[in-house]
Amino acid sequence: MKNEEAYTDMINEIEIFQKNNPQVTDVYGFFFDLAGIPRGKLYPISYLKKLVEGAAAPRSCFVLNVLGEQQARDVGNVDGDPDCMLRMIPGSLKTMPWANGSVAQCHLQFLETDGETLLDIDPRNVLQNLLTRLETEFKYKVVCAFELEFFLCDIDAARNGDVKPPIASRNQRRDTNSILGLDCLESYQEVLQEIIYCAREQGLPVTPFSAEMGRGQFEITLDHHDNPMLMADQTFMLQRIIRQVSLKHRMGATFMSKPVNGDAGTGMHMHVSLLDENGKNIFSTKGGAEASDALLHSIGGMLATLPESMLVLAPNVNAFRRFEAGQCVAVSRTWGIENRTVALRVPFAAGNEKAWRIENRIAGGDANVYLMLASALAGIHYGMTNKIDPGPATDDFAEEVDEGMPMTFDSALEAFKEGKILPEYLGKDYVKLYSEVKRLETEAFYEHISQRELDWFIRFEG
Repeated sequence: MKNEEAYTDMINEIEIFQKNNPQVTDVYGFFFDLAGIPRGKLYPISYLKKLVEGAAAPRSCFVLNVLGEQQARDVGNVDGDPDCMLRMIPGSLKTMPWANGSVAQCHLQFLETDGETLLDIDPRNVLQNLLTRLETEFKYKVVCAFELEFFLCDIDAARNGDVKPPIASRNQRRDTNSILGLDCLESYQEVLQEIIYCAREQGLPVTPFSAEMGRGQFEITLDHHDNPMLMADQTFMLQRIIRQVSLKHRMGATFMSKPVNGDAGTGMHMHVSLLDENGKNIFSTKGGAEASDALLHSIGGMLATLPESMLVLAPNVNAFRRFEAGQCVAVSRTWGIENRTVALRVPFAAGNEKAWRIENRIAGGDANVYLMLASALAGIHYGMTNKIDPGPATDDFAEEVDEGMPMTFDSALEAFKEGKILPEYLGKDYVKLYSEVKRLETEAFYEHISQRELDWFIRFEG
């Protein structure tokens, strides 16, 4: 590690952690792959200093599909599967309050073998490269926040193909549709409170829980701040905490976009704004009374890139089942002020110049957070650079599907692969690689003969 000051700081971090947590003997070192799935190894704590200096790992771990299978040809197959370097991310060494006290965890970053250059097929580094570009060209700070929706499930029933809420310990009943219902929160109080406790113990800026539209569906929000990479890391970490704590309570937690037929889907809403060098929100003008040109141009750029971004926002076949009119999910390239049926919503902020922001309401709960944020920032940069007019705001119910919006996985794959805007921001090679992994993953998915196909098409009578 060439930066001696950074090296010393990380060694100090490890030594202080060991002094404060002498019971810890092992550490999970992990990262989030292309599909947003955590992967990694269990290391003895004595190995941590090696993770500061840099350890070897195969590059191919970033081309795995959702099953952990390697399919893409260009990485891992034809190139001999070479190594890259992984290193512990400063500040990420934490205890795991939900687990055995002898185990901790740390987050890993991937680099080329020179130990300095970011590995460009790591989704986290795709976002970092874009953030560096924005900071260099615009001098703006990105402020963002994420809202996470998820379902609590009966594990045994889900294994048999029946996704339904677990029986609550307090009333021995399953949850019903209960948006903002206090009874629902109280019924699952033990697991929800432990999620909040573990999140706060790990330094995540969580805000209160609420019950959502679906049966057993909840939402929790991470409060906004101006470190977008940390926010993306924290969002993935919160998903991990929710899953692990739920399992401890003998429940499953899923961020699958559409786990239940006829019920609400699972979204992940993202809020973004920009601050100038003086800390002023550039999305408003006249003391917060009106939207600024910067806000309108940013919306224009995000709408322009939306068709190309759909494969990132809805990364699998199931994610497209969520796009139904009347289910609080946008199905068109629209924007509006205080309108929850549009793709890009500007929450009511008149008179408060700090609160002006763009809420992207398209993404499913299983989107990769790094790529989701990167695609939004690409749209903002593109819109502001080219001063794109977003057109008029939508004031009424935006229920009609926009012909320019890919509403199937195959059309989204084509729009992403043939896009003219996103490749200039995410990297042409990365767009090609991501497209290839998703194409092969979906081909494997379609090869499976479903029970519905058997029910519908097997005929024994004449």
